[in-house]
Amino acid sequence: MKISLKGSALSILFLSTSLLSISQVQAHSGRTDASGCHHDRQNGGYHCHNSGTGGSPSIPSSSPVAPSSNPLNSPGNEIQLPSRSSTDNIMSVQVASVKDGDTIAVTSSGKLLKIRFACIDAPEEEQNPWGTTSTSRLKTLLPKGQTINLRVVDTDRYGRTVAEVFKAGKSINLQMVAEGQAVVYPQYINGCAGTKNQYLQSESQAKQQRLGFWNQVKPVMPWNVRKAGVAIR
Repeated sequence: MKISLKGSALSILFLSTSLLSISQVQAHSGRTDASGCHHDRQNGGYHCHNSGTGGSPSIPSSSPVAPSSNPLNSPGNEIQLPSRSSTDNIMSVQVASVKDGDTIAVTSSGKLLKIRFACIDAPEEEQNPWGTTSTSRLKTLLPKGQTINLRVVDTDRYGRTVAEVFKAGKSINLQMVAEGQAVVYPQYINGCAGTKNQYLQSESQAKQQRLGFWNQVKPVMPWNVRKAGVAIR
């Protein structure tokens, strides 16, 4: 009799456990996979019923992605600037050639234009290896035929269009500074007044990390080299 009661009790316990398991599965829509996990179509997300297997905690598919690190600390990345003003003079052009680290030639409506990058100054060719490295980097960023946008700032005394250059909405001028391939041009930084602090911050970080041009004991600013007699190309 006692054995029979124990058997009945075990049967009841087994039945209760089975019903509980079924109710848990039915509480969510979607079948489980081999790992006991499934997509919850009713409530959203992906989770598992056998969390005791040592797997990673389930993460709902709608969970926000953690923000990436500051792009200014990642040389090689282009840097997104705030939206441009609707009053900015924007031109869409194609790269024809790269002259140096802050000067390119572009084509627009069949015409060839020479573009001087606004707000920055790149090492001169005579400042080896910095000038050569800067030119090489810009050629990589702006290959021939690349479509770019120009935010026109001015026309300089040599007839060049002074502009901030954007590729896919991102400032190549600022990227060159962030990588230590160019420096902020204090005399003309107000041409980028809306993002002046970003330029100064990116240059400061490039100095601290001794990137590119800043990886030398006593860097001579490009404008001082020109004052010493280097001709404008």
